[in-house]
Amino acid sequence: MKIILTDQHKIDPAQLKQDLHVVKNNVKFKAPPDTVILHYTAGSSAASSAAWLTDLTVKASAHVVIGKDGEIYQLVPFDTIAWHAGTSAYGGRTAFNNFSIGIVILLTILFKPFGLLFSWMLLWTYLVYSILMDAYREGTVGKLYMGLKVVNTQEGTSKLITSFYRNVMKLIIAMFLYDTLLLILRKGYSGFHNKIARTMVVESSSTAVNK
Repeated sequence: MKIILTDQHKIDPAQLKQDLHVVKNNVKFKAPPDTVILHYTAGSSAASSAAWLTDLTVKASAHVVIGKDGEIYQLVPFDTIAWHAGTSAYGGRTAFNNFSIGIVILLTILFKPFGLLFSWMLLWTYLVYSILMDAYREGTVGKLYMGLKVVNTQEGTSKLITSFYRNVMKLIIAMFLYDTLLLILRKGYSGFHNKIARTMVVESSSTAVNK
């Protein structure tokens, strides 16, 4: 798709999902930007990621956010400095905010050809790897590199079965902690249990609470 720019240094409104206009960014580039920096976000949607970047209390922003279906949210005009590169250095230059365009891409757009199947393949590959390495090498590559190993404290039990229990529980606990953290920190986030069951918790006024 050919992108059309307006005289206001923004993408044509007809090609935008929404123009959010981040008021916290108002310093113009001293010279035309010559670098494009791509970022990814694992947010639940492009809309939520864009909304977070527009928050006046958040010390980050970008010029555009692109969603999984190609929808575009404009946050900062292309002639204005956005806060996306942080403390950066490359090729002898520093402070890339001053001469770069920041584009945020929703992570799922990268995996769109594979979708949920790809995610489950990654999960099961990691689980099988961890189980086999713990059972037959007494630890994953990272543990072995640091001089650590996994030992069985109960005599006579199968290393493979013990490793299976250990890694499955580790995965469940990690997912529980991650889910709980997102419920606390991300407004409007719906937990894994609701996503799996396709349910949500609502108030009597039918306003979604998503907890």
